[in-house]
Amino acid sequence: MTRRERSGEQQHTRRTGDIETWVRPLCALIVAGVAAYASYVHQRSFALQGGADRVSASLWPLSVDGLLLLATLGLLKQESSVGCRAKWAIWSAFLLGIAVSLAANVAAAPRLGSVNLTADPTIMGETSSD
Repeated sequence: MTRRERSGEQQHTRRTGDIETWVRPLCALIVAGVAAYASYVHQRSFALQGGADRVSASLWPLSVDGLLLLATLGLLKQESSVGCRAKWAIWSAFLLGIAVSLAANVAAAPRLGSVNLTADPTIMGETSSD
């Protein structure tokens, strides 16, 4: 392999690495943004359905997701010097945040009506033999 070929290969590898450096975090940010928006809307709707005023309903999702964020950071950065009580508190906060967020999202999700597939002959594969 000539020096020029090696140089071109290194530049290609460097460019590919540079693209991956910003594309992956950007895609993760987009996915996280969509999930956060959907979660916020569902949790706010859940709080409003439960009788909360508009301000409280708007703050509710931030407190739940904030708890989850802090607990996640605590789980990711657990040092050996952290005591058993602290680890238990972090895990409890994480599981509580997941449970509350999931319950609010499920409760506020639109209800699916029953679908009768047998009423439409084209779905069931029936054809007219007249």
